[in-house]
Amino acid sequence: MMFIGYLYGIRAERQLKKRNLLQYAVQNVTFSLQWIYVLSH
Repeated sequence: MMFIGYLYGIRAERQLKKRNLLQYAVQNVTFSLQWIYVLSH
C-alpha cells in the first residue's frame, strides 16, 4: 500500500510542477508583451 501511495505522490508532484511551469511561462510571456508594448509606444 505504501508503494502505491508513493507512486501517486510522484505523479501528483509532476502534475504540480507542470502546472507551475505553465504558469511561469504565461507570466513570462505577459511580462515580455508588456515590455514590448511599453518600448514600442
